Amino acid sequence: MTLRWLALALAVVLAVPAVAVILRTARAGVDESRGPAARRVEALWVALPLVLLAALIALSAQAG
Repeated sequence: MTLRWLALALAVVLAVPAVAVILRTARAGVDESRGPAARRVEALWVALPLVLLAALIALSAQAG
């Protein structure tokens, strides 16, 4: 049970940077002056924590 809560807490902590980037982008709009590499890194910064969040929630639900 404790491991499940730890996994959920870790998933939430990992999702915070993704949410921050999503909110910043939504508020400021798309910056066309940035290069494609910077946009790809930002997309990875958003996608990776959200994928980890989904995986950890799925594992947490399966363990319970």
